[in-house]
Amino acid sequence: MFYPKLVVVTTLQVFLISAAVSYYNLTAPAVVSSLKKFLDDWLLLLEQRVRNFPIRSTKFVLSSSKNRLHFFTKSELSSYDGSVKSKGLYLAILGRIYDVSRGREHYGPGGAYHIFAGRDATRAFVTGDLSAEGASDDLTNLSNEEIIAVQQWADFYDKEYELVGILKGTYYNSDGNPTRSLEDYKIRLNKALKWKQEEDAEAERFPPCNSEWIQGGGGRINCKIHSGGVKRRWAGVPRKLLKPGSKHSRCVCVKNDGTFQKEEDNVNDEEAQSFNRRGDFDHPNLLQYSNCDPEAVSCKLQGDD
Repeated sequence: MFYPKLVVVTTLQVFLISAAVSYYNLTAPAVVSSLKKFLDDWLLLLEQRVRNFPIRSTKFVLSSSKNRLHFFTKSELSSYDGSVKSKGLYLAILGRIYDVSRGREHYGPGGAYHIFAGRDATRAFVTGDLSAEGASDDLTNLSNEEIIAVQQWADFYDKEYELVGILKGTYYNSDGNPTRSLEDYKIRLNKALKWKQEEDAEAERFPPCNSEWIQGGGGRINCKIHSGGVKRRWAGVPRKLLKPGSKHSRCVCVKNDGTFQKEEDNVNDEEAQSFNRRGDFDHPNLLQYSNCDPEAVSCKLQGDD
């Protein structure tokens, strides 16, 4: 997910540092440290709020609200960037325009999010690419994770700010109806949500290992009952999980006793009971770490791991 720290405007920092140094007679390093902490804390809080937003059924079809919304061209929207002679402070995401004037300190000139004002830069919310090409509404080639993040941002603005208009072009036509691009996005979002469900289910079955790097001792991996942020009744042992069709693997914690966590598409209850109480050890996509006891809950990483 895009981390908004990337868009903190350098000129704002310079201005605040200069003002603080002259007014309070402070040393520059102290001001830089304080300012950085303030910005980091605020941006981290916003990132966490967006990440924790559940995917909601955002109204792609405007229906009854359409009549009271203004339809903007890109040129018209650009005059709402919060600058001195601008008409207001708006931003767009997925073609929906929100009034963010109550967040002027963040979206106005010099604010950390000013790059998004007066335009639809949906793509930049999740990529951090603030170039002329990157700060656009084109969502081509975004990953499933990024598509979900786009929707989380869209839901965030839909909840926190007033919807004031629709941007004619990529996502809505001049009548306010969804375009093919928006329909394609909805299809991609549904596929991404299905992918996430599968990923979450796999993480429940094979939680990520804990990893650490000890100076002079190298890397270690281990499994505990809460490793990977997945609480469970068993700790498991470290294994490499291979993705079908990929050369890459990731470290997961594997249930190593009792009945395995059956895959409902492949195994029935009778077959599940016939296994020899080795947990998920017999899963075909698992590999053991070299020079590590098969039952060890902690392993030292070797050069070929």
